[in-house]
Amino acid sequence: MKIIPVIDLLGGRAVWARGGRREAYRPLDTPLCHAGDALELAPRLLEYCAGDTLYLADLDAIRATGHNRALITAIAAAVPQATLWLDAGLADAAALDGLCRELPVRPVLGSETLRELAPLAIRDPVLSLDARDGSEIALADLLSQPQCWPRDVILMSLERVGAGQGPDLARLAHYRSVRADVRYYSAGGVRDARDLQVLRAAGAAGVLLASALHQGRIAPAQLRASD
Repeated sequence: MKIIPVIDLLGGRAVWARGGRREAYRPLDTPLCHAGDALELAPRLLEYCAGDTLYLADLDAIRATGHNRALITAIAAAVPQATLWLDAGLADAAALDGLCRELPVRPVLGSETLRELAPLAIRDPVLSLDARDGSEIALADLLSQPQCWPRDVILMSLERVGAGQGPDLARLAHYRSVRADVRYYSAGGVRDARDLQVLRAAGAAGVLLASALHQGRIAPAQLRASD
């Protein structure tokens, strides 16, 4: 199972995402990150997880209040060995093309902001199926046409992010029954190494992690054991 550490960017800082309430996010200040320094955090997370992939969420772009592209460019230069998955609030094919021309990233198409299905067929994107409190946040066409989904799909449960509620296993089981050939990545709720074991047994291809790492609830050795 692939471990993908997460950095949420807001106002040029790495912030602690909790419950999807973005207006309340504050800069990270943990053993891994001081005063929200994302450039410091990126290599530390990759080393902690012995990983090759880093997930970035540009919350300013997702909220349509700005962007963090200069910082993302600097992060890419700081960890050239890593693949960066970036959710930048893309809505359509034109936005996707513009992002990929500017930044060396693999684009994440968040269903929260996606307004057409065309981007799903170009540039090998990752799809994030976003939900809050049990309700899917997505175009009806996206949910009714799973044959259009790319090979990698994140199941983002926003209310569970940073909340320590445990991963949404029922949602994972549901989508695996909808389309079994997709690689599903759980996002939100992981508390400890046991949750990683449960997700692996449930068929998750990977998991996105943030709070459990910053709080030291999963040690590097436990991450390697789940790989």
